Amino acid sequence: MISVARRFARLLPTCALALHVLAVPAARAEIARFDTFSEGSVGSSFTDGGITFFDADNRFAGTTPPVNFIIEDATDAYSGIALSLPNVLTLTGYEAGPQAGYSRMGELKASVGGAIRTVARADVFYSTSSAIAGNTISLEVLRDGIVVGSDSITLPAGLQFLHRQFEVLGVEFDTVRLIGRGNADFGCFFGSVDNVELGIPAPGAAASLVCAMLFVHRRRRPIGN
Repeated sequence: MISVARRFARLLPTCALALHVLAVPAARAEIARFDTFSEGSVGSSFTDGGITFFDADNRFAGTTPPVNFIIEDATDAYSGIALSLPNVLTLTGYEAGPQAGYSRMGELKASVGGAIRTVARADVFYSTSSAIAGNTISLEVLRDGIVVGSDSITLPAGLQFLHRQFEVLGVEFDTVRLIGRGNADFGCFFGSVDNVELGIPAPGAAASLVCAMLFVHRRRRPIGN
């Protein structure tokens, strides 16, 4: 019988190749980092890094969507977390100067002029509390108005200040939506966004993944041989 160690050793080249494929960056990517703007409102629609942001809603009583997007200076905020300085994107309001807060957010959309993309990423900095525990934050990708992929988390109870990179890969879409849902406080969350990326995989990445899968198939042997 083949030992566990020998079987594991046989898989190492395939694992290395698969990891290489998964790590391939987008060959063409528009990235919005918001760092060329001054702190404050940029209106209800704006473009950065080739990505247009629109349809923002903070779900705040007395406001009518779309609301204005806000650029927040986060130079001295989010200690220990890697982000592109100095700015992040949020809704509702901002704290003047380099100490960013966690603003109320409901949802926002982004697109590269309706062009098809297959890579979506966004860094979200968010706070949690018992008041909105159970609400979710999702990065959704849409094609012709229909959700075709998503990456979601559920907010825990208790006060925490957290960061997560949301990512959806391998699905054709024309629009992304960052959205909060839930029964608490109209499904809102409190946070900000940075490093929004909409891209297309590098040529050959998919072919490399197929080769890796074929390699696994060819290397398989019945246990006992």
